[in-house]
Amino acid sequence: MACSLLAIAACRSSNNVAATTEEPSAVSAPAVEAEDPSAAGTKIVAGEGWGQVRRGVSQSDVEAALGAPDNVREFDDAVFHDYSSHGIQVNYKKRNMHVDAIFFFNNQSVSPGFEPFDGGTDKGITWISTEEDVLAAYGAPVNDYKGDEGGVKVRRMAYSAIDFMFEDGRLVRIAVGSD
Repeated sequence: MACSLLAIAACRSSNNVAATTEEPSAVSAPAVEAEDPSAAGTKIVAGEGWGQVRRGVSQSDVEAALGAPDNVREFDDAVFHDYSSHGIQVNYKKRNMHVDAIFFFNNQSVSPGFEPFDGGTDKGITWISTEEDVLAAYGAPVNDYKGDEGGVKVRRMAYSAIDFMFEDGRLVRIAVGSD
């Protein structure tokens, strides 16, 4: 996948693309910028990830896209890297430091240090989406957790490849990760 993205980027990075190869005097089309996988236009894809930040890629691949993490926490079998200014947290399997899960934040109460992630899913879910919007886009969840945490009504709609966390009806986190 990375090779194909690089090939696309290489094809799109030239200043002018001739409209035809048979006629050298043909009018040139305007330059097309290479796609930046860390740009806001890239979509979160269930089971995969976002741009170059995808399940199964290495820590170096993630850091090539996002830079160095601003916080690292280690546990017995996992390592979490925070990219607070991007609104992203990456969970690596400790044994091989490959991405296991990716969390995208929007002012979640238990993760206050993250800026809101600037993006949405390939099925049109964004931070202004409702629980009903998620149901319409993804169908019935595999697990639907509802409860009250410290006076906050929470709902986690878990699908096999993506989940959505709501607090008081507001979407605050999207996660792509281990099933």
